[in-house]
Amino acid sequence: MRFRVLVLLLLLSSTTANLHAQALVLDPLIQGAPLGKYMSFWVDEVGDADLQKVIRQADWLPSAETVPNHGLSRKAFWFRLQVQNNNRLENWLLELSNPLLDELDFYLVSDDGLLLSEHHMGIARPNSGRQLVHRLNLVPFDMPGDGHFTIYLRVISHHSMQLPASLWSMERFIEHSEAGSVVVGMLAGALAIMLLYNFFLYTAIRDPIYLVYVCGVCSFLVLQISLKGLGYRFLWGEFSAWSQVSTFLSAYCALFFATTFAMWFLKLKQRGFRLLWAINLVRYSAIGALLMLPVLDRYWNLYIVALLAISVICVGFIAIFTYYKSGDRPIKIFIAAWVVFLLGVLLYIFNKLGWISVNVWTEQTIALGMITEMILFSIALGDRINTEKAQALAAREKVLLSLESEQEEMQRLLQIEAMELNAKELSLQVQLKNNAQLEQSIEQRTGDLRQAAEKLRELVRLDPLTQVYNRHFFNEQIAEHFETAKHHNRFISLLMIDVDHFKAVNDQWGHAIGDKCLCAVAARISRLLGDTGHKLFRFGGEEFVVLMPGADPKQGYLLGDAICEQVSTVSLADLSGPDRVTVSIGVAGFTPAPSQRSEQLVGMADTALYRAKQSGRNRVQLALENGGQLRA
Repeated sequence: MRFRVLVLLLLLSSTTANLHAQALVLDPLIQGAPLGKYMSFWVDEVGDADLQKVIRQADWLPSAETVPNHGLSRKAFWFRLQVQNNNRLENWLLELSNPLLDELDFYLVSDDGLLLSEHHMGIARPNSGRQLVHRLNLVPFDMPGDGHFTIYLRVISHHSMQLPASLWSMERFIEHSEAGSVVVGMLAGALAIMLLYNFFLYTAIRDPIYLVYVCGVCSFLVLQISLKGLGYRFLWGEFSAWSQVSTFLSAYCALFFATTFAMWFLKLKQRGFRLLWAINLVRYSAIGALLMLPVLDRYWNLYIVALLAISVICVGFIAIFTYYKSGDRPIKIFIAAWVVFLLGVLLYIFNKLGWISVNVWTEQTIALGMITEMILFSIALGDRINTEKAQALAAREKVLLSLESEQEEMQRLLQIEAMELNAKELSLQVQLKNNAQLEQSIEQRTGDLRQAAEKLRELVRLDPLTQVYNRHFFNEQIAEHFETAKHHNRFISLLMIDVDHFKAVNDQWGHAIGDKCLCAVAARISRLLGDTGHKLFRFGGEEFVVLMPGADPKQGYLLGDAICEQVSTVSLADLSGPDRVTVSIGVAGFTPAPSQRSEQLVGMADTALYRAKQSGRNRVQLALENGGQLRA
């Protein structure tokens, strides 16, 4: 019976001992090893516990993972690490390699409860308060000889409650940190190279998809330097408010630009993708969350980012399965890159939510996926350029073949014609004569065709009724002369002419007389313009415009006055029409500024015409000048 009781007591003592993490014996071989299994933790539900209360706390729970990972939590976590120093090495460095902890408090307590050292850090606090300025959380402390000591860590994080911890000597940490910095630098450098490469592509090609891709790479670059602690270390370490939101801000931007780029590259809208609404919902939700970032509780930001990212991943895989069989090679490369990237993001999200364990691979999945994705994306974009070049060359080759075919057909026709002519004459002299005649005929035909084409071009420019230039040609001319005036800093003026009471002419004498009235007015103005270099256009209906390059508003006013006088002598009484025809004219002119457009000149002249008609018609109204800017 006593033997059974003794065995039961031994089992109970063994079970109780397993509920507490074992003490860590300091040894040089322990350097760099994860400390999670040596830790125990306690959750401060209220968040107001001080060190003395924590020291007295009895319900500590052992950490079952090499890297403690509690996912998302608003609560304050206390971690305890019991240390036994049997080594001569007294100077130690505690590395906490999660740079996104908001508050981190370190306490070193001796076996008799005496506080030996304390440090306070975290991204919610300025960088200058740290004893060792580094992208990671580093705590230097001294172990005063042999004995037992306890390290207490108080942690609050709105990103993810992960605590990868390890101990180093300063010399060994410098060696370890150099290798890690090289890796992080290579990742950031690769992203920067991809950013510059695609930015130069955009400047050369001016395709908006490259600009969206550059913005996406830039967002991912900011996201990476935030996740790796480089931003807090080198850029915004003294701005704690920015340090706490930089990760979410860059993540929302990356979501928007990545989904926009994928949607454009895969041409989902043109292909009629059924879940396009879901992609647009994610894009606009990312923008909405970005705008709400100053007022949105940071605790929910990681959930929102995770939800949007998982939604994009799901829809992305659906699009991949839908269009992977497409014969478009750039799309296949893009899909391969997208798969790698989506898997990397998915594993990283599961890591931060506490669903999978923390290790060197799960911590770097998004970085490795991003680098692979950027390289493949760049290959896909380059392949797209080559494909478009090949298509352009094929189209050009097709045009050249068509022209060669037409030329061969023409040569065949010419040869037949030459054979018919040469069949009548057998001598070389007659053949030469006939060849000369044929060449002359071809030249004559070419000249006739050239003249016919010129006449046709002129007819296209003319108004069929009045035989003056039409509105279409006016649009071309004013755009050309307006830009010339801008470039050479010259005046340009415009006369807007309207036949007075033209509707009454049509109503009283009929449209045939109205047409003759328009023709007479156009003929009188054209005769007055002569070879001055100014051009008359029919603007529409009973409206005409005179374009005066190089002329100032006063010259325009004088010309308008002369037109009014000349047109007032027009009479259609011999055609059973009105005895007298008059016009109202609005004049505008100025030296265009770089930001001005030709529409402003037309609008000013039109407003001046309106004032002329309001003032009684049969007059010229000049657009007024106020403060250096003409106004109608």
